[in-house]
Amino acid sequence: MKRLRKILLWALLLLYFPIMLSFVGEHTDGVVCRDVVVTVLDSADTRFVTGTEIREAVLGKYKNTLGKELNSVSMFEIENFIKKHPAIKTCEVYQTIGGYLRVDLEQHLPLIRVFENTRTYYIDEDGQEMPVFDNFSARVLVVSGELDGKMMIY
Repeated sequence: MKRLRKILLWALLLLYFPIMLSFVGEHTDGVVCRDVVVTVLDSADTRFVTGTEIREAVLGKYKNTLGKELNSVSMFEIENFIKKHPAIKTCEVYQTIGGYLRVDLEQHLPLIRVFENTRTYYIDEDGQEMPVFDNFSARVLVVSGELDGKMMIY
């Protein structure tokens, strides 16, 4: 009796997962994009971009995103578009069951601001140049003078 009970339990368990996955798969078909929600994960540290700014850029570039089926939205293409922004370090775009297109992003962290002759820029934590933005000025160390590309970050 115990053995029959164990076999029956395993059979039910093995049938449960394919059936539930088929329901979830059917539910995502036909779900339209209700909104684009952008979360700037490190907004307490740096504020070069805002969620609203990125949302407007995505909706400006991909005008038909709202109201479109989420399965037909190219999340990879949207990720690549957002990553082209000079302040964005990482970006992840995904869809939710409720019909939302979620965008989670992190910004570059500036370490030094360089004033060199007629131009100014930041050096981020990866040692890469990063432009200065009008809406935010990071509180970092300042370096000035003629560097001629000889600055080393350790």
